[in-house]
Amino acid sequence: METTLLNDSLRGLNLDKDEYIALMTKLIGDSRQVQNNARQGLVPKESVMVAHVMEILSPYKKENGGPLIIEEYVYVEDRPNLKISYPGTDPELCTGFIGSHLDV
Repeated sequence: METTLLNDSLRGLNLDKDEYIALMTKLIGDSRQVQNNARQGLVPKESVMVAHVMEILSPYKKENGGPLIIEEYVYVEDRPNLKISYPGTDPELCTGFIGSHLDV
């Protein structure tokens, strides 16, 4: 059964297994960069993970013709926050993905 909740930009979206595995391989491969243990001198560099996420989301950014509005906020060096908004058909409403941690 097809949902009517998706707008045309997501209709027919197919998740690419190989693309997902490639992203997970990058994230796991760089997991040392996001270890968070000050006593061992491990300070997370979440910017490494953000770069991978931004690369995969780039085609879906509004400025590249996609629906997503992606904003990066940096309050602490190498520990950026991403705000990803998916506007709805009503300009007053959107779905936001906020609050995820990229350190481990």
